[in-house]
Amino acid sequence: MPEPEPVIVDDKDDKKNQDLIKEHMIPKSRFDQVVGQRKEAEAAIQVILDGMIEDIPEDKRDIIPDLSPAKKIAWLTTAKKQGFFDDKQIESPDSIRPGGKAPTDFDNMTPAQRMATGYKT
Repeated sequence: MPEPEPVIVDDKDDKKNQDLIKEHMIPKSRFDQVVGQRKEAEAAIQVILDGMIEDIPEDKRDIIPDLSPAKKIAWLTTAKKQGFFDDKQIESPDSIRPGGKAPTDFDNMTPAQRMATGYKT
């Protein structure tokens, strides 16, 4: 069985690799600053989302999907534009109900008066 060839380590190559690694790294202070800004932005989005959810009736809050806060805000905005959370009654020909007129008392009417109530003037 042939013996493996020894690996020759060149100090110049090792130094180049270390330089490349250092170029791709960022300082910890800058990283902490970016992370802090991101946490502040996420907290602000959560406050906005909580305000939007408070505007929705209690009985309809269960239908809000479980998404990330930014996507949930987009979903709520679209649902509100479409009137999804409005309590409006849909007006259609079938939903028209008779008016609030009191029923006519026919007991004390003459036959002519009864017939007259059937005609609209």
